[in-house]
Amino acid sequence: MHKYLSIFTIAYKNHHVYLADILGMNVIFVLRILVIITLYRAVFELSGGSGNVGGYSIEQLSWALIVTQVLVTSKPKTGTDISTEIKTGKIVTYLLNPVPYVWFKFFQGFSQFLGNILPGLVVGVTIGILVLGVPSTSVAGIFGSVVLIFGGMFVTFFGYMFIGLCAFFMEDSEALRWIYSKFDMIFGGNILPIPFLPPFLQTFAFFSPFSAAGYTAGLVFVGFNAEKFSLYLTIQVFWIIVYILACLGLYEFARKKLVVNGG
Repeated sequence: MHKYLSIFTIAYKNHHVYLADILGMNVIFVLRILVIITLYRAVFELSGGSGNVGGYSIEQLSWALIVTQVLVTSKPKTGTDISTEIKTGKIVTYLLNPVPYVWFKFFQGFSQFLGNILPGLVVGVTIGILVLGVPSTSVAGIFGSVVLIFGGMFVTFFGYMFIGLCAFFMEDSEALRWIYSKFDMIFGGNILPIPFLPPFLQTFAFFSPFSAAGYTAGLVFVGFNAEKFSLYLTIQVFWIIVYILACLGLYEFARKKLVVNGG
């Protein structure tokens, strides 16, 4: 366990050396939030400006967006990094590492995730309060959202790791990552609120790994419901297990039949 903690600590310290990158990321995050919230309000006013959508007000949907965007902005480029290491042949150096490659990349990337998400949450909550006012949440809502945020980090990380590992069998997995990210954008509530979608697409979105990557944490934050929270958490745990097993299985299969491109 000590070696995993060392990997996490070193990667966390190295990541924070590049403070300008973290600050720049949050500037882009703020601009994105302001633009999308403005768009939400415009659409809401065009539709009559009264009532709610799917049981949520425009303020609640905007807060859900903020939580989602924090996770989207904070995720490390693990899939791209893994794909590059495979194509360049650098992956060979990890075969002699006493720490399995999948877990090495997990602790390395997860430290970056945490390093990004903490300031992101502070910035997001601050902007949300200034633009939307104090959110109508509860202790249960805050606790539930924190649990789902951490779960969403696992879903996001291992989902993109799986895409990166596909580079073992594809000349370039970037196209696959692009397709996955677009599904993530549409069904993960990154721009368009899931309650805006037709009912059958809402069902697909909520049971997919995309909403489990962060959007459900935002909905729980603004409107805690024990039954929905249990469902969202169950879906998250399911996808976390599926993705971890898929990553481990794909890597072990590829390691035995390793053909390094360019190396």
